[in-house]
Amino acid sequence: MASRPTLLFLLLAFSNQTGATLWDGGKIVDGKCFVFVKYPKVTWNEAQSACANMGGALATVSSLSQISKFESEFSIGGEVYWIGLNDKAVEGQFAWDETKSPATEITSDWWALNFPTTYNSDLQDCGGVTNGHIFDSYGTLNLMYLCIEPNSSTTKCTAPTTPPATVIQPETTTAISTIGNTKWDGAKIVDGKCFVFVKYPKVTWNEAQSACANMGGALATVSSLSQISKFESEFSIGGEVYWIGLNDKAVEGQFAWDETKSPATEITSDWWALNFPTTYNSDLQDCGGVTNGHIFDSYGTLKLMYLCIEPNSSTTKCTAPTTPLATTLPATTPPSTTLPTTTQPSTTLQATTTVPTRTSASTTQATTTDSSAVTVTSNVLHFTLSITLTAVYFYTMS
Repeated sequence: MASRPTLLFLLLAFSNQTGATLWDGGKIVDGKCFVFVKYPKVTWNEAQSACANMGGALATVSSLSQISKFESEFSIGGEVYWIGLNDKAVEGQFAWDETKSPATEITSDWWALNFPTTYNSDLQDCGGVTNGHIFDSYGTLNLMYLCIEPNSSTTKCTAPTTPPATVIQPETTTAISTIGNTKWDGAKIVDGKCFVFVKYPKVTWNEAQSACANMGGALATVSSLSQISKFESEFSIGGEVYWIGLNDKAVEGQFAWDETKSPATEITSDWWALNFPTTYNSDLQDCGGVTNGHIFDSYGTLKLMYLCIEPNSSTTKCTAPTTPLATTLPATTPPSTTLPTTTQPSTTLQATTTVPTRTSASTTQATTTDSSAVTVTSNVLHFTLSITLTAVYFYTMS
């Protein structure tokens, strides 16, 4: 996995090469130009640098209703993403990345449940959007992000057009209780246990716990840090942020697993993402997830993907790997038309049985008088072979 400096370098190099072409998907919303970047998912600081390198800034939001417009225009309903909101300069005094001016337009109804954080810390100072509302958290989470073209310019945007029919429409969070066992169809066995990764709909930690239980499972138990890498490889989810079964809901600071309810004693300090776990004496940031290959704890109200496990080390919901069907493999037997070129000519065997009669050279020459040079060469070789085999025959008989 690339180091943080390496990832930032690659991200900036990509943006520098691409330049304004990254604004090709830009859209005008309320008279301003925005572009939504889904991948690679990055930290808040990396998102800020990427937007700046494109000639923009992390987005300023003018109203709560504007967030709904973003989600409609970019088809990102349910996504969690960074915007320019932050209180990096002075704790509790939020400002925008674009203008550096105070975010005075924000009122209490903008905030997601349990936000903003009220701790006197400069760590949870990066703003984003979840479920149509804003939140502040550690900037080390890897998320999508929204950029804005500064100074109310729209030169990087084209006029809004009707989205193509192939554009994925905003996701829905309904019917979670009806997921059923069919969701195990994409399950995989990892380290002898059965897991399934659910991308949509993104849900809160409690909803993810209920969804896994409704499927006959639980939010995932993780046995080692290296196992996280296996999950990301098996399910192709490198860089995603998702819920697992880790939590300290029962006793603050004492983490346990949803599946077994037993203490998560296997966790060591190297499992945690930067600035985690939270050290505040609060029962609000008690839900565990994975970001950038490490674990974190945060408010369970964030809507994320999630990983389920089949309990009690059972793998009945997973299908064991099988050999691909023969019809999907290239033919390994050479075509019949090539067989004559690899099979010894039958005349070789005939030579060993006709050696005692010895065909004369004059007869051979007479039959080849009108033949081409190629045929003569072939017969000479055949004659030579016959002589050789004859010698072997008489030597053996003597």
